[in-house]
Amino acid sequence: MLTELSIRELTSYQEHKELRVTILDQWGWLDRLVIFPHAQHADIFDLKTGRYPVDPPEGNLQIWGYNVGVWDTFEAVDTIGAHLIIPRRNEVHNYVFNRKSHYETQKNEVFKIIERAKFEAGKTYNPGWKQCRFCGNKADCPALREFANQIAPRYNEELVIPETIHPSQITDLQVLDRTFLLGKIIEKWYESLRFHITALAREGYEFEHFKLIEIKGERRITRPVRLWELLEEKGWDLNTFLNCCEISVTKVDEEISRRAPHGRKSREKQQFNQTLQDENAVELGPPTYQMRAKPL
Repeated sequence: MLTELSIRELTSYQEHKELRVTILDQWGWLDRLVIFPHAQHADIFDLKTGRYPVDPPEGNLQIWGYNVGVWDTFEAVDTIGAHLIIPRRNEVHNYVFNRKSHYETQKNEVFKIIERAKFEAGKTYNPGWKQCRFCGNKADCPALREFANQIAPRYNEELVIPETIHPSQITDLQVLDRTFLLGKIIEKWYESLRFHITALAREGYEFEHFKLIEIKGERRITRPVRLWELLEEKGWDLNTFLNCCEISVTKVDEEISRRAPHGRKSREKQQFNQTLQDENAVELGPPTYQMRAKPL
């Protein structure tokens, strides 16, 4: 039977969403933190939206860092329930930590990681799939820059990668121009790599970090009139049907031009487009911009 105190412990709580918590001299964002003051307990909820495996809370260094931040920020909290939620893997991992058994161990481990990162900053880079895939410093990374420096000259020996590699820090327009050309080359190299690795995977070769996934082809209606007849039999009205349709403005233009008398194709198309605008039957989206190579 629930006592008055236990009911109070369960129903009195503080909820924090997207909470920035200090972790020693660093910080991190908690997706959700729920604190039960009377029970001296907190629950951490961390949502992982990717498809990659995630270490369970008891060995997850990110959770350890969050724990340290919560214990340091909320001195009354004793136990922490950590909940890792991974919808795309249909997984939920839970573990309960307590201050006496886990705080010092986790704080020391987090401290060592932070200090080691500071000591090695600017010195040691070891790029790889596991450590680079979620890194936000790829644009500034000297090791990746060196990798690009090995590829680009093989496409064009005159290319020189600037010392300052992050685009926002390049102010010289000529350097930006050459760097953009470099990016196009790296992009071309990557597309070629993706084509060949996919071809090998389709032949049955297996790779350590990637697997071949077949994506179904896009469905396309080839007989729209017959589709309308079938849906009309099901009780659809014309407006409902048309709201499901996506009209190609380009194809309409082509058909208007095809039906127009010789010598009036362009004018007929322009006049019809003006009529569509006057009737608010067409919407013009915002312009997009591309940088294209000038002809040599």
